[in-house]
Amino acid sequence: MATDMAKPPQKRLSSTTQVSIVIRDVNDNAPEFITANETTIPENSPLNTVVAALKAIDRDEGQNSYVEYSIINSEATPFSLGPVDGLLRVAQKLDREIKSNYTLEIKAKDRGEPSKSSRTKFFIRLLDENDNNPIFDSKSYSASVPENISVGATVLQKILAAKFIANVSFLLVEKIKIEATSLRELFGATDFTQVISTSIAACLTC
Repeated sequence: MATDMAKPPQKRLSSTTQVSIVIRDVNDNAPEFITANETTIPENSPLNTVVAALKAIDRDEGQNSYVEYSIINSEATPFSLGPVDGLLRVAQKLDREIKSNYTLEIKAKDRGEPSKSSRTKFFIRLLDENDNNPIFDSKSYSASVPENISVGATVLQKILAAKFIANVSFLLVEKIKIEATSLRELFGATDFTQVISTSIAACLTC
C-alpha cells in the first residue's frame, strides 16, 4: 500500500498493489539414497540380469534435483549401473566358488552448478548353485588292514579336496566280491564324512 502525505490527513489518498516474490532454488541439497543397501543373487545369473533398482532423491528443484548414478571403481566389479535409471545389472560371469560376495561403492550426483553428491555401500551376496562335482584328491586310494580289524575302525579318511567337503555323501561301488561277501557289507562310508570304516567283522582267511 502507498499513501500520500496530504494535509489534513483525512484527505490523504492511498492505493494497493500485489507483489509476487519468487524464491529461486539454490543447489543446497545432496541426493539421499532411499533403497536397501544389500541383496542376494544366484551365482549363475545370466548377463544383464537386474540385481537391484537403486534410488536416490534430491529435495532441490529443476536441474538441481536430477540424479545420476555411478559405481566407484566400476572396472573392478562384474556389475554395471544405469546412470539414469539406477538399475544395477550383471555385467560379467559370477562364480560363488571364486568370490561369494561383493561390496560396491555407489555414487549419486545431481546436475546442479556446482553439483552435490553422496555415496553409499551396497552389499551383494551370491547364492550357491549346484554347479561343481566333488573332486577327489587322488585318482585311486589303497589301504591294508589286518584280518581281525575291529568293526568301525577307520580305513581311509580325508579323501576329498578341501573346498568340496561340505554336504557330500559317499557310496562304495563294488567291483569284486570276497567269498560271497560284498565290499559294501565289509566297509561303509557315512554320509557327510570322509571316513571309510569297517561295517562287519572282516575275515579274509576264514
